[in-house]
Amino acid sequence: MSSTTRSSVSSGVGGGARDPLLSALMASLEPIAAQAVALAEDGQSPEAAVKQLVASGDRASLQEAQSELVQRVHERTDDFAATAALSLVNKALAIVGWVDPFSWKHRRKP
Repeated sequence: MSSTTRSSVSSGVGGGARDPLLSALMASLEPIAAQAVALAEDGQSPEAAVKQLVASGDRASLQEAQSELVQRVHERTDDFAATAALSLVNKALAIVGWVDPFSWKHRRKP
């Protein structure tokens, strides 16, 4: 991929999601990751986008999307859409929370 094509895809120039190359990249993403990229490029408020991500996925699917987006940013540091999507996914993960694997119980009777 040439640097011109890469920068036009990452910046959303050339029609955004209508760009065939961007559409191909989004098709290869997990559904939650693709939704996060679309929400990041949509221009709506981040709070509304995070609410949609929280509603559409559980913690495991959000973590898969996070891993995929981290890898995408690692491979192409100029991928601003993936960076913005990763920010949304991280915020959604913070809202969802996690289950603590340790259950602390008193072992002695008081």
